[in-house]
Formats: sequence, structure tokens, C-alpha cells
Amino acid sequence: MFILHQQVVYRDEEDGQLYILYVVTDNSADRLAWINAVTAEATKAGAALSQFHHCGVWTKTMGKFSCCGQMARGAEGCVANDVALTASPTQRPGSSSSSSG
Repeated sequence: MFILHQQVVYRDEEDGQLYILYVVTDNSADRLAWINAVTAEATKAGAALSQFHHCGVWTKTMGKFSCCGQMARGAEGCVANDVALTASPTQRPGSSSSSSG
């Protein structure tokens, strides 16, 4: 099975802390639905989401991001967010035609 992943990135304006939510699904429709749902709710709550994300992950073992090699865990993303992520903001997670439940 091919796992698609994407991130929703938020930096707290008060303390500068970076928060990364990794969204992992088994198909792109569910991934987009989850990202749209989280993004919509976070934006409603006043969150200023980052316009960039890392296409890889940061791990303690490597001590860096797997995509770009940046060592700082709070480093700005290396890839611009895909504008297509907001293409279907009303679709609910798990509601794609390929879902079985």
C-alpha cells in the first residue's frame, strides 16, 4: 500500500513554537479532505498557518528533516503548500468514493 502524507504547519505567534500535524492516509482524496477540514477549523479559530511544509519528516535518529536535510526541528518548510488543497473544503474526511465505511 502506498501511503500519502502531508503536513499542516502552525507557528505560535507568542512563543514561536512550531507545531506540525502529519496527515497520513491511504489515498489522496482522504488526505485532501482531512487537510481541508483541519485547515478550515484552525483558520476559523484564528490560526495563521504556514505557507510551507516539509515533504519529509524530522526524526531524532537522523537529527534532521529527511527531505531537505535542515537540522533545526523548527525550520521553515522547504516546499510551498499546494493551492489545490482547498479545492474541496466541504468534503468530509473518509467520505471519498473509495472509502468502505
